[in-house]
Amino acid sequence: MVAGVRDMNEYLFVYGTLLGGAPDLEVNRVVRSHCRDAGAASVAGRLYRFGWYPGLVPDREDPPRRVSGRLLRIKTPERCWPVLDAYEGYRPGTPDRSAFIRQRIVVRREPEGEALEAWVYIYNGTMGAGSPIESWPPRRKPG
Repeated sequence: MVAGVRDMNEYLFVYGTLLGGAPDLEVNRVVRSHCRDAGAASVAGRLYRFGWYPGLVPDREDPPRRVSGRLLRIKTPERCWPVLDAYEGYRPGTPDRSAFIRQRIVVRREPEGEALEAWVYIYNGTMGAGSPIESWPPRRKPG
């Protein structure tokens, strides 16, 4: 448990396709049925675009950049994790062969800044395939 973090609920921080409209209908059903929106939040990190989806990479700068997203309270973890892990390409038994790794990190509620611990899917692939973006979906440049 992270110092100063007291909430005993199980949370997932989402920042990309899990915000809504995932191309997998089962994933959308699981999120709607077994998760509850717990508000806006942010994490220290940077987003990269990898084709049709984003990936979060932790930021080690001081001060760190922040990625905005939503916090979901997981109502039934035993039903959520198998579906979400498969969708994210996370293989708990072989994390080195996973596209994303599900990891606990400190999340800050927005706007009040309360810290709590939440799961997040962190990109685990090669960075050369991605390009930095500010948010998801990426904003189009006026042109």
